[in-house]
Amino acid sequence: MKKLLIFVSLALILSFTLTSCTPTPTEAPAPEAAEETQPTEVPPTEAEEVDPTAEEAIEPTEAPSTEEITTAEPKGTIRIALTTDIAGIWPSNAPEWQSAIAAAAFHEGGGDWVDPETGKTEKGLILSCEASEDYKTFTFHLRPDVVFSNGEPYTADAYVYSYALFSDTSKVKIAWPWPGPDLVTVKKIDDLTVEMVRSEPTPNWCNDAFTDVVPPQYVESVGIDAFLAKPVGVGPFVVDEWVRGSHVAGHANPLYWREGYPKAANIVFKFIPDVATRVAALKTGEVDIITRLSAEDITTLENDPNIKISEYALNRVYYVAFNNLTTGIGTPIEKIEVRMVLNHAVDKQAIIDTFFSGKGRVPTGLIVPGDIGYDPDLGLEPIPYDVEKAKELLAAAGYPDGFEIGMACPDGYSAYSNDVCQAIQGYLEAVGITFTGGGVEFMDTGKFWDLEGKVGGSQLPPLFMDSWSSDGDPFGRVNGTMGETGSYRNWYDQRIQDLLDTIQSTGDMDVINNAYAEIQKIMLEDPFFIFLYQPYTFEATSVNVEGYAPLSNEYFDVWPISITE
Repeated sequence: MKKLLIFVSLALILSFTLTSCTPTPTEAPAPEAAEETQPTEVPPTEAEEVDPTAEEAIEPTEAPSTEEITTAEPKGTIRIALTTDIAGIWPSNAPEWQSAIAAAAFHEGGGDWVDPETGKTEKGLILSCEASEDYKTFTFHLRPDVVFSNGEPYTADAYVYSYALFSDTSKVKIAWPWPGPDLVTVKKIDDLTVEMVRSEPTPNWCNDAFTDVVPPQYVESVGIDAFLAKPVGVGPFVVDEWVRGSHVAGHANPLYWREGYPKAANIVFKFIPDVATRVAALKTGEVDIITRLSAEDITTLENDPNIKISEYALNRVYYVAFNNLTTGIGTPIEKIEVRMVLNHAVDKQAIIDTFFSGKGRVPTGLIVPGDIGYDPDLGLEPIPYDVEKAKELLAAAGYPDGFEIGMACPDGYSAYSNDVCQAIQGYLEAVGITFTGGGVEFMDTGKFWDLEGKVGGSQLPPLFMDSWSSDGDPFGRVNGTMGETGSYRNWYDQRIQDLLDTIQSTGDMDVINNAYAEIQKIMLEDPFFIFLYQPYTFEATSVNVEGYAPLSNEYFDVWPISITE
């Protein structure tokens, strides 16, 4: 513990001599898309059916009146503090979770949902899906009478148009290059039925199908860039303005498909990266909801009668990633002994104790308790903190005097993330590993995720800090960082890829669980990351907030939230 504090202090002193990036408004990341991410065929005739004039584009089709949809007038304004600036407010262009939360206020996917008033699971925009026996052909049935917030119908034509649009990377570049290379055709059967054919078996496609469906007339009228700046969706709110570096504001969608929602008349997401400023904003009534707090942060809020506090374990793993796809080629991290050195050299439990008051756990990999495939019976233990073992392995790898390497961190990314990165610098220096330029490179978050999301592999330095949440299925987290189609891939190992292929090619849960068990073992025996911590998080709201129910992945729906007088 004492050693950690010394390292942190030294790193803080060093930071005064370094140039640190301060977040500034940035354009939404536009990672290059490679040809292999494009579907081999999307029927052009279907997409060409939608060819409106500008006049047609702004003329809403007939839609249900507000009275038919809502049972009560939305009231009040929800004001939510986000911890980072937003890179995009359309789901496909939201490269990290804070952006995704804001984007979900304006557009939604098609999955099932739980009615917070009845507790019953209800069907979403996709009422049902049938898969062929070979899991290659899927038929989706859409909810009738759904319209975009501008009145355009949410139908099969919109699906076909959207797939064609997002498949043409010469026209649009987005953070998440969907729908991926395995999609062969998207076909309209009738107005409410879509057939999708994939080249490879994809048992989970009924749940994972791309649903960032755009209104064709509006997109044709304003162009894709203008659309991404002020999107029109089927979410509970309509975008009013997006001031980069400041806020996103919207008003209740009168054509929203969920009866009786949203509860609030307006919503504002404010960008407040500094945790002390977020706490102060809640206490003064500037915002109603603040997230990503530590145990220490809430001490000033605990006795305030106007504030409610909640805590829960996050399904999010923080880690230092290794990059063997681009910048790490030819560096020491290609040796397994060095990767073990990096894990032995960092005292993860001391980091949890120091910065998070012990509220967290050291993960054994990217698959954590609560995830599909996590097996406690494997008896896996984290790689222990052992400086002498680290030095021994470093010498065995041919670096008895250590080496220099680059490391980057997203500036102000989450609670104490900058402090953790500086602590890691101190730990590695203690075994002889130093950082290029004299210290950690703190990058503006927009630049950071833009470089990480480059097609073909991350363009960040050989080491970089990041985190990834899960909704209970760890496939996105493992594939996203290590899979051939991963949007933020930084490491490749054929063994992992083979296991990911197995998971994707079957609906047999025994096979899937066994594959995840093998991934867990490999990640400890041949680590591709420094697995740092799975933290608890604390959140606070004003007492007049009702209906706020965050999940373990930090996601929350905004449509049930209300503000009482």
